[in-house]
Amino acid sequence: MAYKNYSGERVNSIINNQLPDKSRIEHAHFVIVNDDKTLILPQILDIHNKLLNIESNK
Repeated sequence: MAYKNYSGERVNSIINNQLPDKSRIEHAHFVIVNDDKTLILPQILDIHNKLLNIESNK
């Protein structure tokens, strides 16, 4: 698999060096679930409202 000007080997190296989902989730402030069961827009609105509340409490 090649992407832009990267060789297939370089693309695979990049993919293999990414953090696993579990590690990324542990470090994230917010997580949006993107599957076939969960609506995305309510998650975005919830995060948006939380951020607005944080800003208004300063």
